[in-house]
Amino acid sequence: MSSPNKVRHFVKSISYRIYSSCITFCISYWATGSAKIGMSIGIADFFVKIGSYYIHERVWYRIKFGLKNR
Repeated sequence: MSSPNKVRHFVKSISYRIYSSCITFCISYWATGSAKIGMSIGIADFFVKIGSYYIHERVWYRIKFGLKNR
């Protein structure tokens, strides 16, 4: 079973991607004038970057930079 930290990082990744993909959709729609193209770009953005963000979070979880020793 996954540790709570991995589950938390995964849920955090999903919530951030929904937020960010909505921004990407808005920018794409504004730039192209097409909701269909904007949605396609927003969906692609969601799936490509979700994995990338999760990996980024896991790497930073292992980096002790800026943390005080307990």
